[in-house]
Amino acid sequence: MSAATNPCEINFRRLPAKPHTRLKLILHHLTEYQFWAVPQHINEDGEKRPLVKWREFRYQSPSAAEVELWCRRFPDAGAAIPTGSGTHLLVVDADSADGIEWLELRGMPETVMVRTKHGLHYYFRYPLGVRVGNSASAIAPGVDIRGDGGMATAVGSKNGEFIYYYDNGHALGEVPIALCPDWLMTWLVEQDSKRRVTPEPIVPHPFSGRVSAWAQRAIDAELARLANAANGCRNSTLAVVSFKLAQLAAGGEADEAELRIALGAIASQWPDERPKSADTIARAFAEGEAHPRQRPSLKFKRRSRCAHTPGLAGEYQEAEDEVANG
Repeated sequence: MSAATNPCEINFRRLPAKPHTRLKLILHHLTEYQFWAVPQHINEDGEKRPLVKWREFRYQSPSAAEVELWCRRFPDAGAAIPTGSGTHLLVVDADSADGIEWLELRGMPETVMVRTKHGLHYYFRYPLGVRVGNSASAIAPGVDIRGDGGMATAVGSKNGEFIYYYDNGHALGEVPIALCPDWLMTWLVEQDSKRRVTPEPIVPHPFSGRVSAWAQRAIDAELARLANAANGCRNSTLAVVSFKLAQLAAGGEADEAELRIALGAIASQWPDERPKSADTIARAFAEGEAHPRQRPSLKFKRRSRCAHTPGLAGEYQEAEDEVANG
C-alpha cells in the first residue's frame, strides 16, 4: 500500500483486515518486523502520553485480544514502541538539525531512521552486556538516548499536522537495524560503569553431572512455558526462559550446552522467529549467567526428644523431598 493511499505513510508487505484505522495500520506494520507498540496520544504542546498501562509490555508483546480492544477504543491514536532489552531496540533521538549534524560528524552507520517533527530517530540493536537507561542531552545538546524503560514514537503517528515517516531508503525491511557505532558504545559503557558498583567476579559453579529433582522440575516448567508461547510473544518468552535456565547453568544445576540445545530445538519450530532466536538465547544467557541460581538450602526439621525420629538420614530425605516439591 503506497503512502499516498493510507493515513500512516507506511508501505506494507500485506494489509490487515479492514477497517484500516491509523492505530491498526501502525501496529500491524510493526508486527511484520517482530516489534510491538502501545497506543499513544500527542497533545497540542507535543507532550506524549501512553493511553494504556504499558510497563508490562516492556518485555512482552500484547495479545491479539488486547490489540483488538485498543484499536476499537483508540482508532485514530498513534503508537509508541517500548525500547530496551525486551524489544532489543535502542533509539538515538536527535531533536534538532544541530543534533543530527553532531551525530553524523561522529559517524552513524546505515540503519533504520524515522523522521520526527524536529529531527531523526536512529534505530540500533540494544547492546549485549550493557545496561542502557534513558537520557536527555547527556551525550550532547539535543541528543537523547532511549533504552530500558523508554519509548519511541512509531512511524504513522501524528504530532499536530506532522506524521512520523521513514527517512528515504531507511525503513524497516529496507535496511537492517545496525549495531551501535564504536564511539557510542564507548559512551554507553562509561555511563553503565558509573551506575554500577563493581561486584566481585562471579565464577560459575561447575556442573556435577547430576540434575536434582528441584532443578529438573524448574527446567521442565520453563521449557513447557516456551513450547506453549503464543505467536507474537515467542521471542520475549524465549528471552525470559533462556535467562532463567542460564541462572541454573551458572549455579551448577544443569549442563549449559544441553539447555541451549533444548531451547534451540523449540525455537527452530518457529520459522518467523528463527533469524533472531540464536541472538536472543545468547543475550539472555550472558545476562542470566551473571545471576547464578541454586537449589535452596536444605533445612533440617527440629523434633521433640520424646517423639520418634527416623534418624539423620530420614530427616535429610524429608527436607530434600520438601525442597523438591516446593
